[in-house]
Amino acid sequence: MKNYLLFGIIVISVIIAGYFFIQNQQEAQPPVMGNIKSDECVIENPDPGGYLLKICDYLVSHKDTVYPNKKPHEYKIEKIEFGKYPSDVGKEYAEMELIKVYLDCCFGAGDIAYFNKETKEVVYFSPGDR
Repeated sequence: MKNYLLFGIIVISVIIAGYFFIQNQQEAQPPVMGNIKSDECVIENPDPGGYLLKICDYLVSHKDTVYPNKKPHEYKIEKIEFGKYPSDVGKEYAEMELIKVYLDCCFGAGDIAYFNKETKEVVYFSPGDR
């Protein structure tokens, strides 16, 4: 009888420990980007062109349809290119001069923000491979 009682206590202890381990792991997971908690963009070291702040604002205002690979305020700029990119963003941008801002994410297949060169507004955001 003592063996059954001891076995029962061990089994219950393992179940309880497993429950708390799983709960702790779920809390440690990063939040899903579709559920951005803040509607404010705070860029600690804004870039001279203000690109990061505009990207963050765009992502927050499109959080129901655009799912970036990072929190909007955590990006850094890898490089910037100027040109026409209709095949990247759609036919409606075929004649528009765009600024293509590559962001630090995803080992070379990173997120890209496209700006209208004249208005300096984000017109499209392309999340990289996840």
